[in-house]
Amino acid sequence: MDTGHDSYVEASAEASMDATHAFLDHFKTYSPAATALVQPILTPRFALSCTAKLMGDLGKLAAERDLPVQTHICENHTEIKLVKELFSSNTYAGVYDTYGLLRRGTILAHGVHLSAAEREVIRRSGAGISHCPGSNVNLNSGAARVLDMLDAGIPVGLGSDCSGGCATGILAAIRDAATVSRVLAFEGLTERGLSIPELFFLATRGGAQLCRLDDVGNFSPGSQFDALLVKPASLGMWTDENEGVESMFEKWLFTGDDRDIASVWVRGRRVAGAEA
Repeated sequence: MDTGHDSYVEASAEASMDATHAFLDHFKTYSPAATALVQPILTPRFALSCTAKLMGDLGKLAAERDLPVQTHICENHTEIKLVKELFSSNTYAGVYDTYGLLRRGTILAHGVHLSAAEREVIRRSGAGISHCPGSNVNLNSGAARVLDMLDAGIPVGLGSDCSGGCATGILAAIRDAATVSRVLAFEGLTERGLSIPELFFLATRGGAQLCRLDDVGNFSPGSQFDALLVKPASLGMWTDENEGVESMFEKWLFTGDDRDIASVWVRGRRVAGAEA
């Protein structure tokens, strides 16, 4: 593939795998304490940027070392058409499945144009979708049917696709996901938009499920204490003294920002926050 930039292209599938193994071997030299919150993940850019051999080798490596995988799927129609032609496949998901890249711990970005058959393949594999609504709109990719994914039993979390949208924070992703889902409902393409509980689930437990973090994203006994202390009223957000918690929470999701986050805890340790 001619990218116009030599640094974007690796010399060969063998060279790519050699570099991957070298990185994994180096990663093992760090102590468990140093890597508790950072783990390696195999990242084939997407099917069009990989040879069949590279994807096959990465699939075997993921299985051998039980490594997570991240890549893109069904982001836009041109991409989907080219993938099907290049790999002589009926579906985009089928390509990844063939090479062993669909498994629990595989994070598939976008999934804007998944077919019902592809949703079933993904569900059966245990893989999940990172919904990136801001990027999908800004790059004219389309609107992902998140409710269809959830109804199919597919784990779904929220993402930004880095610079693909206008912001990278989770609040922006929540708001973009709400807007996209409502537009789909307005157009009669879905029965309804995403509810507040569904949006918050995608931003918390949904993301944790994608990353195989069973003890993150909830307050169940035995889980990690990863939490935010939100104090919107103390930082000037208008509230009614008789307003319920649910109403205040919804208001903060759509009008608040990081100035309202008094404390951030990760594994029980306060690491940040606007409150001194």
